[in-house]
Amino acid sequence: MASSLSEAGFPPQVFLIGAQKAGTTFLANLLGAQPGVCVARPKEPDFFTRHRERGLDWYRDCFPTTEGRLLLDASTSYSAAPLAGYGSVADDPRSRYAGVPIAIHAVAPAARFIYLVRNPAARVHSAYWHGVRTGNETLPIETALATDSTYLRTSDYLGQLRLYLEYFPREAFLVLRFEDLVREPLAVLEASCEFLGLARPLALPPDSGHNRSYVYRGPLQRIDRYLGGGGGLGRLFKRLRPWLPRSLLELAGPVMTQKVPPLDAAMRENLLLRFAPMARAFADLTGVWVDPWQPPG
Repeated sequence: MASSLSEAGFPPQVFLIGAQKAGTTFLANLLGAQPGVCVARPKEPDFFTRHRERGLDWYRDCFPTTEGRLLLDASTSYSAAPLAGYGSVADDPRSRYAGVPIAIHAVAPAARFIYLVRNPAARVHSAYWHGVRTGNETLPIETALATDSTYLRTSDYLGQLRLYLEYFPREAFLVLRFEDLVREPLAVLEASCEFLGLARPLALPPDSGHNRSYVYRGPLQRIDRYLGGGGGLGRLFKRLRPWLPRSLLELAGPVMTQKVPPLDAAMRENLLLRFAPMARAFADLTGVWVDPWQPPG
């Protein structure tokens, strides 16, 4: 299966399904640098959540090269489905996020999936501040978590994975940890390539650092929103970066941005208590432990 997978072409046979703020951009870039791999443009086409009505021809156009390539769709929205028990109108089963696994199965029944997970409390915190940075979140974190269940249900890795296991076998999934990706990126890349039947990489590609959490300072938040939000200012800065002197780059970072405030200790404890049963069941199913309070077993 591994060798035929690497020559699959369209439709894509590999999906990096999330979780959001768990290193998917970093891993997609690492995999995209491997010979024979083509990552969608944009990295997250969100075809099965937001653009199904545009049809497969539109989806095909998201991949610059299709023939003889292993195509990778890295849409984190594919692991943000409505789940029971989260008390929000967003959990309506008619949500655009419902039915993603069966929709993928209809076009790629032999697909393989990489699922990056992260300490669930840390992932919630990072997702909240990502929303603040892009201008999509204006509420205090306590209110935001009580209002929008997406934050919590996206950290329910067991619930999200179970939706897929109704249509795909367990061996179709490689579950990886964000913490391992940050600490040992080459080892995680090697495991991913082995899972996909790709040649073993000997080194990391250049400029392969992962995205770090930050928020723009003061007026720069308004400028970012004026440029379209979603990191528009960051994209502009990235284009200018090759033309700017290193000394200016080192100065600009602290001036333009500030570190994300740490997660309140009481909120962290409450979140980890909420997710502890999920973490234990998820470890039983996958062998991957996401609760930092106790070691597996």
